[in-house]
Amino acid sequence: MIVVKIPPKSPFVYYDRIMAINPSIIESKILGRKAEEAVRILLAHGGYREVTHNYSAYLLGELDLVFLKDDTLYFFEVRLRKEGGGFGGPAESIGPLKKKRICNSARHLIASYGMTDYDVSFWAACVAYSPGKNRFRVNFLPF
Repeated sequence: MIVVKIPPKSPFVYYDRIMAINPSIIESKILGRKAEEAVRILLAHGGYREVTHNYSAYLLGELDLVFLKDDTLYFFEVRLRKEGGGFGGPAESIGPLKKKRICNSARHLIASYGMTDYDVSFWAACVAYSPGKNRFRVNFLPF
């Protein structure tokens, strides 16, 4: 466990408090960023042009990756799971509420930037990784 000393001027804690950070949380954030980067590189090599990544539509939600190819806007939700994990695959982790947030965020992006002339397509970039092998396997599924 990593222990971080909170600065005394922090308004959120008492002066003598110590905050503990679980290393697995830090590791999963780093792995998530690497997975998104792997998908971005893979799509760029496939002829897709990146429009944006990690687009925040305020309270509506966030879009992981947005790419353009042949007059179609592709919205990718990147989901990372460990190979052989017991909680189902990456695609199963995108429920109805998440899909609704992605669609609302996509509407926000399209309206904000006047991209109404494009067709849209929603995809899950399901990334599986093997611990210790530093390797990602990517599968794309429409939703």
